[in-house]
Order: sequence, then structure tokens, then C-alpha cells
Amino acid sequence: MPLQLRRDHLSLKYYARTKQNPTNPANQVVDDCIEYQIFNHKWNEHDIPYGFRVQNLIKDNDLDQINLVAKTSQDPPPWIVGQATTASNIKDNVSKKENPHIVKSKALEYIDYAYKNHLKIYTDGSKDPASGKTGYAFLIPSRLIEVINARPTIFQCTLQR
Repeated sequence: MPLQLRRDHLSLKYYARTKQNPTNPANQVVDDCIEYQIFNHKWNEHDIPYGFRVQNLIKDNDLDQINLVAKTSQDPPPWIVGQATTASNIKDNVSKKENPHIVKSKALEYIDYAYKNHLKIYTDGSKDPASGKTGYAFLIPSRLIEVINARPTIFQCTLQR
């Protein structure tokens, strides 16, 4: 498939996905595309903004008559959920010199008390200095989800968490 045709195809697929969810903020990029109304003849073919490009594709292919069915999703989209809150104040109540079993016990006791009505997700990523190998893991006990994976770099482990 030629590159420009592939780009057009992907742009229209993305447009259709975002339009199926009316609360998606990306809809404003296309719906309120002021560039389309004002500068519709001043862009060169390599610098065309997404909203302008999609408006042209829709118009050129007579796609403006198609009504997309809105999808209903079970989980709220990430732009509505907001920032996750984290807490690292357990380190103030324990010392690395303490017995690891006591530290674990204190940590679990604190988590159970402070976050009894929350979904608990445990994550970790690390690098073995001797071998240079890295990996990450996360655990969601209430959903019985456990993922352990090896990654080539510690940067990729951090991104996965």
C-alpha cells in the first residue's frame, strides 16, 4: 500500500474511533478545525494539520453522510479519570535496617488500613547490576492479575510501570 494511502487510512480510522466516543477531547481537533475554514489553501502537503487533513478526506470521499454509532465503554476513558494518587509515606515508618518480614508486615498493615476501599496495584521494575538484565512486574491481587516481563533496558521497564 502506498505510504500516503496508508496515512489517509490510519487518519480516517483514528477519526472514526474518536468520533464513536463523544467525550473524547480529540474530537475538538477535527470539529473545531479553524485552520480548515481560514487557511484551506495555504498548507503544503507535508505540513497539513490533522484536523484539516481529515476534513479534506471526509469531504473528498463523501464520508460526511456516514453516521458513526457511539460505543459504550465499561471503563471511563483516561482523560476523565484524572491523575492517580500515590503514597510513599510508608518509608517514614520503617527502616531498611529492620527485619524484612517486619517491614513487609508494617507495609501491608498500612496499605490495608489506608486503602481498604481502593484497587491495589503493586509494581516494580529493576536492573540486576551483575548481569545487566532488567525486568518489571505488577500485581493486582483482587483481580488475580500478575504480569512479570523482561525488558532490554531499565528505561523500558519504567515506561511499562
